[in-house]
Amino acid sequence: RTLPGFPGLPPRVSRALLLPMDVLGPWLLNLRGNYAYAASLDVDFLVTMFEHGLFVLPGKEQIFGCPLPKTPYVFHLPTGSSWKGKMLRRYGKEFEMSCNENFEVHLRRCGAYHHAQGGTWINDQLISLLARIHRDPCNRIRMYSFELWDKVSGELTAASFGLRIGTFFHDFSMCCLVKDRRSAGSILTKAIGALLSDCGVSDWYWGCKMEYMSDYGVHGAKEIPRKEYYERIRAAMEQEVKFDPEDAISAGNCIIQ
Repeated sequence: RTLPGFPGLPPRVSRALLLPMDVLGPWLLNLRGNYAYAASLDVDFLVTMFEHGLFVLPGKEQIFGCPLPKTPYVFHLPTGSSWKGKMLRRYGKEFEMSCNENFEVHLRRCGAYHHAQGGTWINDQLISLLARIHRDPCNRIRMYSFELWDKVSGELTAASFGLRIGTFFHDFSMCCLVKDRRSAGSILTKAIGALLSDCGVSDWYWGCKMEYMSDYGVHGAKEIPRKEYYERIRAAMEQEVKFDPEDAISAGNCIIQ
């Protein structure tokens, strides 16, 4: 299709370009690649895309990618599964964990971290919109910043960011700010996995599978067909967790105190 204001789009983009007036639904399963595309950060449009399993990677581009992988990498989270790996058992007591201490500041810091690594899609407009969606009681989407702190220095060592819709949790970025023998990023990841399992989250989505993710297959992560992923998120939207992860951390119900 030829769209006003976007002449000369490559066919792969124009075929998969989403507009705020589009009615999203199962037809998204027929996308040819791992991405749809969008040019709007309208807040209601973002909510709708999140509810249909998409995310947005705007950066500085007018038209940006919206990942919807053909084979999403997803953890099915049974309760009672063990996440205490060697590093967590050895060094876990050196850290404490918090949630949403300052979502916007920490996500901005995450963006700066990735920018220094070569580039980032995290920008100030998106950060503000995610915070606005979180505060809006008219939708069921809640944002999370999980923080891992060094008990001795008080330094933020790692942070992980995601959104929850019902019992579905969508992980969308992470940064490891202190790199040493303790592997703070791995410790935080496993602490989050244990937390989400205990809270009743059914699915934990990580996007397209990357090589380093193979180590987490023992915890139930695997690539699944896009159709199964879509059906699971749409069903999970109608369910509710046993405990909100932020409340659970505040109550001390996590494996890192």
